[in-house]
Amino acid sequence: MPTFTCLVKKEGNQFASLCVELDVASCGRTKKEAIADSLQGLNQALCAAASRDLA
Repeated sequence: MPTFTCLVKKEGNQFASLCVELDVASCGRTKKEAIADSLQGLNQALCAAASRDLA
């Protein structure tokens, strides 16, 4: 299973997260929410790539 790096940073009153390898970004009111949204974005990006045979 591949490993991805997720950077999380507090910006104002919310948290921003970025998956460095796939350039998938997200944000949330809490750190946990930002990470969960990033995981959802990663899942969508990987599914889209797999459906185009890019994975």
